[in-house]
This record gives sequence, C-alpha cells and structure tokens, in this order.
Amino acid sequence: MLNGDIIFGIITSLIGISWIFMSRGFPAGTADGVPGPGYFPIILGVALIIMSVVLIIKGIKIKKIYFNVKEWPKENIKIFLFTILSVVIFMVLWIKVSYILASIVMLFSLGCFYKIKPMKNIIIAICFSFGTYWLFNNVFHVMLKLR
Repeated sequence: MLNGDIIFGIITSLIGISWIFMSRGFPAGTADGVPGPGYFPIILGVALIIMSVVLIIKGIKIKKIYFNVKEWPKENIKIFLFTILSVVIFMVLWIKVSYILASIVMLFSLGCFYKIKPMKNIIIAICFSFGTYWLFNNVFHVMLKLR
C-alpha cells in the first residue's frame, strides 16, 4: 500500500517537472545578468523535485502510514478538491486578467471556504497579493503579468 509520503511525493515531483517544462519558454535572464521570468520557476521546480524524491525515499524506507488516503473524511476531500480548484482558477485568471486580481480572488475564496472573518480575509488577500507582486518585481526582478 502506498503511504501518504509516496503519493504526495509523486504529485509534487510531477508539479515540479511541469513547472520546469512550462518555464522553458520564458527567458532565463537578460544580457546584463538580471534573472528573467524563467529563473524562479526553474529553481522552484528543481527544489520541488529534490524534496519530493527525498519524501518518496522516506516513504519507501519508513513503512509507517500516517494516514490512509482511502479513509479520509468527506470534509477533508472537499477541502483538498476546493484548494486544487482554486489554484486552477487562479492560473486561468492570471493568464486572462492579471496576477494581483487572480491572487486576490483565489485567496479570498479560500478564506471564505475556511471561514475566515470577512474583513480579515479581505486584508489578507489584498496585502498578500500586492506584497508578493512587490517582492517579485523589486527583489527578484521578475515582472509578473499586470494589465
């Protein structure tokens, strides 16, 4: 039986591989040495793959089952599926609209789903969205799509 470490290790490695393949079309850097938009996704993809391999090896060595995925309560399955759906909607909105709006929508919907108080939810969604946008533009020098 596959334990949670192996299952999530495989899923995480597939996500890492997909990020690397998706970012291959982005420029890795500029002529003056500034990292381009392809730089961070590749680093993140490689880090995810490395961590997922460690997780899979740990899952193979330690036969302990932390939780049985087949016995998840229905509430946990709803939370898991809603989170995945929110991330997919975020990616579609990011392509169609902008990073900030997509991020606000995703974080606000997750906050509503997790029953965070409305005012706190709005503040978190807006601050995190603008904060990560600022971080990527000013610290990492990676321009996120903003229309």
